[in-house]
Amino acid sequence: MQEILRHPSAKEYFRPRRLGRECLSDSVRIQLAERLQNNDPLAHVRQCLESTSHAQTAERIVEEIVTDFAERAPESHFDGKFTFLVTPYDLVTPAGVSLAQTYENGVKAAELDGIKYGVDRALALRAQLPYILDWANSDSEAQLVFFSLCPSREELDTETARRLAFKPERQMSSNWLFEKTEGVITMRAFSFDGHTMSRHQLLLQELGLPDVAESTLEEVSAPYLLMFDDADYAVETIRARFDDADEFFGIASYEQRRSSSNEVVLRADDAIDLYVATVSAVAKSLVKGKVTRELRTITKRLQSGFGGYGSPVGVLNARLHSAFEISDAEQLMNYLRSQALPHYIYSSNSSMSIESSGADAISTARSYEGACPTSDRQRAQTLDTEKSMLAYYLFGMRPKREKEFHSGYCPCCL
Repeated sequence: MQEILRHPSAKEYFRPRRLGRECLSDSVRIQLAERLQNNDPLAHVRQCLESTSHAQTAERIVEEIVTDFAERAPESHFDGKFTFLVTPYDLVTPAGVSLAQTYENGVKAAELDGIKYGVDRALALRAQLPYILDWANSDSEAQLVFFSLCPSREELDTETARRLAFKPERQMSSNWLFEKTEGVITMRAFSFDGHTMSRHQLLLQELGLPDVAESTLEEVSAPYLLMFDDADYAVETIRARFDDADEFFGIASYEQRRSSSNEVVLRADDAIDLYVATVSAVAKSLVKGKVTRELRTITKRLQSGFGGYGSPVGVLNARLHSAFEISDAEQLMNYLRSQALPHYIYSSNSSMSIESSGADAISTARSYEGACPTSDRQRAQTLDTEKSMLAYYLFGMRPKREKEFHSGYCPCCL
């Protein structure tokens, strides 16, 4: 975690005082209380409002947003590490996040979404916990690994798979390897491209493991034990058995793809700092029910990327002290998470700023979706006909319709 937290300015945005949900208006408080959705764009804002330890909250938000942006990479693998403390009935992060509660919330959110396969998948993930706890509280020195593959077309139609944030075009899997290290549990989360059931069967044979389950749904809750010196060597061995000669984590192996997307995100200090600053400013604006000076400074900066014109992202045009509601907060956080910041982080144009990146993402109808199923299907008011027309008038050109990026199932959160 210390590696991630090399953004000291992040803590400056969380003053040593509690904003408090009791300060919110009744309508906003009720809306927040009733929210239980996958990939909630206001999750970090809510953490900020409920925080009693502001430094810890800042650390947690930075850690989570690095993972979130890493999972939005268009052509790269993710590879991250997470730490848990062991209790008799749960695994808990140093920031106090319960794995059992995370699984449970995932099931409830999936039930509200109403997609049967999504519910079944959430239940299969929840079924991992007893295995993890039995292993964590045993004397076993082996590593524990789960493989979560993207369902094939025979198991789930492509459109539903995309709605649940799988990535059928890449057949990308999410894989989780747990290791006992110095009194804690370390989880290594990593992805593979082209991870089909047939290829997975070959991988299991190479590793000397039992045969693959009958479906990816069953496979996601099937634990395997490995015995290597450490998790790094275990993952390297799994990768070596999986990759062909011209691949790196299943992706065509040219040099730019050898860096994990986590490493790429960590180099974008300015993007991470802007995100954390916006979380704080949005929380304070919700408390006051209006656009604060702190928030207007941020939105005015983002608006500048549109060359002095009004932005198609309406909240960027809001004046100082104008009304600020939940819908405004959602639009702003979605714009940062799915367009402005990931487009900046993954752009090949080194001269592109965050402001111009956001405008370019709008003009090209580019959206970088995360690796969580998303309850709100109107993410950032999806840029179809209305946004394309706005981009035409703003930029004097018809926007290019680029292929939308669809990610795989989330390896770290529900």
